[in-house]
Amino acid sequence: MFIIVLSTIGIYMFTYPIIKVKNIEVSGNNIVPTDKIIALSEINKGDNMLKLNMRRIRENIYTNPYVEVCKVKRSVLGYVYITINERMNAGIAPYNGKYITFDKKGVIIEILDKSNSVNLPLISGLNIKSAMPGKLMEVSDQRQLEAVKIIFDGITTSDLSDIISGVDITNLLSILLKTNHGFNIEIGTIDNIDKKLMISKEIIEKDILKRELKGTLDVSFEGNPVFRLQ
Repeated sequence: MFIIVLSTIGIYMFTYPIIKVKNIEVSGNNIVPTDKIIALSEINKGDNMLKLNMRRIRENIYTNPYVEVCKVKRSVLGYVYITINERMNAGIAPYNGKYITFDKKGVIIEILDKSNSVNLPLISGLNIKSAMPGKLMEVSDQRQLEAVKIIFDGITTSDLSDIISGVDITNLLSILLKTNHGFNIEIGTIDNIDKKLMISKEIIEKDILKRELKGTLDVSFEGNPVFRLQ
């Protein structure tokens, strides 16, 4: 008898909308519109809170490549809370006649027809095998992808993000950073990159920008950096 009663209660709870969804609140999103996230969740006001498939909701939201982390919670008051952490575009690279944008980890975010629609450093020399939004790009040489990650971190740490317009990693022994001020920075390998970039920043601010020099700042070797005029 007791088992029958429990079974009856269980059936009742999952068929009768005791708690309905009253409102859906989204936070943490700056790029993906709130209505887009709600649409992806497939949650509607009036849905039975007890029947919400939390795992499927998260999986649906994760189909948007800008979503890096998604948390979904529900309350007994009928509120659903969706918290988002978004990926940020860090670079753009040519791929199969198009261009891909990706974050600092190398995860693809968008595939574009043209590169001039975004203001991101152009990464040249990447041998990309495949690219799918929301997935880590596949490259022929994994060292290239690791180098890109380290370079992005170094550029951010040295506060040079505003002036770097491109990175050429065709040769991992002679990596070249391009700026939007008409000069390049030759860093060689990624060894001691933080030191190389901090030295570069000091020279750039104290000399190159003030004199509007065009050419290449070479910090790839031990010793005093060299600036080769264009």
